[in-house]
Amino acid sequence: MLSIDDLVDRAEIIDVLVTYCTALRTQDLDLFDEVFAADAVIDYTETGGSRAGLEATKAWLSELLAGVRSFELFVGDSEFDIAHDRRSASVRTTWHGLFVPRSEGAALQVYGHYQDQLVRGDRWVIAERVDHPTARVVASLDPGEG
Repeated sequence: MLSIDDLVDRAEIIDVLVTYCTALRTQDLDLFDEVFAADAVIDYTETGGSRAGLEATKAWLSELLAGVRSFELFVGDSEFDIAHDRRSASVRTTWHGLFVPRSEGAALQVYGHYQDQLVRGDRWVIAERVDHPTARVVASLDPGEG
């Protein structure tokens, strides 16, 4: 049975994941400063990016998002392994996203999972993230939608 502390930790970590999705959906990458530790290592090599620090990752994502009209990102199930001292956690979270390009072209649905190492100081933040996309599906949009 989970304790109140367990539930609070899980809720706070889920808030971190939701803020991450909000940052990408709104293209407000400054929100990443609330999500990631200043010295975080973020590995997007499987999605065409690099394994880099926070500022380099924000720069890469900024370029990527410049070509996207809409990016809807959703997190799903999370598996939590919170350390006994409650100062660190390993969390695996499923995700799916819909990328709609600014130019003509097909939308893309992508599915995968994140493997995150989080640490807690004043709040939970991601210290290391590895993105594991598992499937890409070309999506069609109704021409009347926009």
